[in-house]
Amino acid sequence: MGVDTFTLITQIINLVILIWLLKKFLYTPILKAVDTRQAKIAERLNTAREQADKAIEQQNIYQEKIVSFEQERQNMFEEARKEAEHIRSALIEEAKEEVIKSRNQWQKELLNEKKAFDDNLKNLLLKQFKIFADQSIKQMAGVSLQSLIENEFKQKLINLSVKEKNLFMKHLSQNKCITILSAVKMSPEQKKDMSLFLLKTLNISDNIRFEFKEDKTLLSGLELQIGEQTISWNMRQYLNQFETNLDAAITGLIQQE
Repeated sequence: MGVDTFTLITQIINLVILIWLLKKFLYTPILKAVDTRQAKIAERLNTAREQADKAIEQQNIYQEKIVSFEQERQNMFEEARKEAEHIRSALIEEAKEEVIKSRNQWQKELLNEKKAFDDNLKNLLLKQFKIFADQSIKQMAGVSLQSLIENEFKQKLINLSVKEKNLFMKHLSQNKCITILSAVKMSPEQKKDMSLFLLKTLNISDNIRFEFKEDKTLLSGLELQIGEQTISWNMRQYLNQFETNLDAAITGLIQQE
């Protein structure tokens, strides 16, 4: 069987034309449509990826904020705990100071009360002793206790050393006044007698002024003052010794019990 050349060429030409037509009107639009769709898909994928990245970034920001908030909460809690501990310590310290202050105040008041009681007891003992001694001395010797005290005080002045007398005279030259304190008010005769005695004993001139004052704190005695220099004789030292012995005796009785 022979091949028709014309027909073959015609078919080839038709095939070429068909291919060109298919390519121009079918394949090319389809490829363009596919490329366009792929571009859109790629764009959407890029957009989705960007949004995902933004979402992850936002999530990280939120996570950092959560961590920051948690750290801040922990710091605030720690500060509140430290502040509470500080306040508690301050309150405890304040309470301790208040207790110590109250205790010291109580001890001070107790000591003051004890001192007041001791002073009252001393004064009462001295008063009773003076009454007893004065009555006893009057009955036995016919003189008063005050007279014996004055004599003892005069004897103490007579026994002053030369150095002590010179020191008194030095202050006397500056003050021109001798002050005599007594536990009981001295009579005019006693004042005159004491003045004459001092003028003679201390060998001083008549232009010296004498001042006589009553001082209950002397506890039955006399005290001479010239400026800052003093000389005295009273029963305080004997009463203090009596108090010491009495305290020792009471302490011994308590320890025995």
